[in-house]
Amino acid sequence: MSGAVGRVRSFHDGDIFRVTLNRPEAGNAVDIDMALALQDAVAAGEASGAAVMVLDAAGGVFCAGGDVAAMARASDPGRFLERLAGAMHAALESMARSPLFVVAAVDGAAAGGGFGLALTADYLIATPRARFLTAYAAVGLTPDSGVSSLLARSVGMHRALALAATGRVLAAEEARDWGIVSEIVASEDLTEVAARRAGGLARTAGPALGETKRLIREAAETMYSVQLVEEQRTIGRAADTVHAQERLRGFLNRDALARAAPTSEQGV
Repeated sequence: MSGAVGRVRSFHDGDIFRVTLNRPEAGNAVDIDMALALQDAVAAGEASGAAVMVLDAAGGVFCAGGDVAAMARASDPGRFLERLAGAMHAALESMARSPLFVVAAVDGAAAGGGFGLALTADYLIATPRARFLTAYAAVGLTPDSGVSSLLARSVGMHRALALAATGRVLAAEEARDWGIVSEIVASEDLTEVAARRAGGLARTAGPALGETKRLIREAAETMYSVQLVEEQRTIGRAADTVHAQERLRGFLNRDALARAAPTSEQGV
């Protein structure tokens, strides 16, 4: 059974519920419609009776984070960022609390909120092309999508601070060494391996899989919901600063120039 084609596509097959971010023309950047569609997809996955949700993305980028172009155009950036962060946080919290065991299949960049989305998964499979970065500092913003909580929990406070402050890119192998990535597979094998791993988890653990997730996450995430609220408030304040607004407009201008530039086929 397939979900309607839109910002997010879904497909149910037995114990597996596959969810695909489907905005490749924008690097699967998250806007409010996508965040709401992701909430709906998690609910549909739970209703389907599946045990495992496989989360992947169309195109060559897993998720570029929040829609920076929409942020730059917003008449009230702070209010817009709070609404967007709130919608995305609701989707992420539903994933974290869901009995569905979430396997993320990451090919290409997972940046900003996309990094948070990847960190929210219970098991992360990446390709050698996968890249992980916080990206917020580049546009004068603060972390959202659980990054301030989940990244520190995954890699330690000082590593998380260094990544957030500098925007340094983590390659797949380093992310695996740091405990973020569970395994690395070839790009052409990603879909097959993710499905096989999801099926194996469902068959082996059965109903205990969701309960195991609940126990471990409840022990580790006592303050997670509180942190999501604080992130939402803080990113809204950051977006209202002159510095962030200048950086957002600069990003939008660079994006427009990149679209106008001739391709190699067109010549120079």
